[in-house]
Amino acid sequence: MARSDRRTTHYDDALMLARLLIAGQSRGPAFGGSTAWSFLIPTPDAVESAVRALLAERLQLPCVVTNRGRMLRPTALTVNPDLVFEPGLAVGDIKYKIDWEEMPRSDLYQAVSFASAYEMSKAALVSFKTTARRPLQDIPFGDVVVQHLCWDATQGTSPEDAADRLVRSVQQWLGIGPGVTVECAAR
Repeated sequence: MARSDRRTTHYDDALMLARLLIAGQSRGPAFGGSTAWSFLIPTPDAVESAVRALLAERLQLPCVVTNRGRMLRPTALTVNPDLVFEPGLAVGDIKYKIDWEEMPRSDLYQAVSFASAYEMSKAALVSFKTTARRPLQDIPFGDVVVQHLCWDATQGTSPEDAADRLVRSVQQWLGIGPGVTVECAAR
């Protein structure tokens, strides 16, 4: 039986819930005679790290995919996009939203801010889709063009196929691919 140690005690609630589920017990939001509580498993960092690692591994760029923040000098303010295609290709941000009908203005403004801070003309917003909907139209915003990229989470799409599609979309967006040499401007 799995047990936590002093370094992993923060998983105790998750382990208890897993044991209840394996035993066939469930919990619901109804009033009853038992006391219950809930907790959130923080997934954004894990999802961002996985997408970044996938792109870094599969793109095979002469550049690096990171999430390096940048300070807006002379202030102490920083910008922290989820994806930075270094040096000097593009920036991107991963959004935990599905099936956009239009690009949310706040996300558009954030993407443009990231691109401006990094002095790049390409920005992307990565979201998830559960329908056959196509990614949204590119949005030119001054000197920056924001593109919508999707992780395909439609029923019947395997994670491997979804990963392949996202990588191909990013390659098209960056203008790279097998046999294409990308000149990376050092910053």
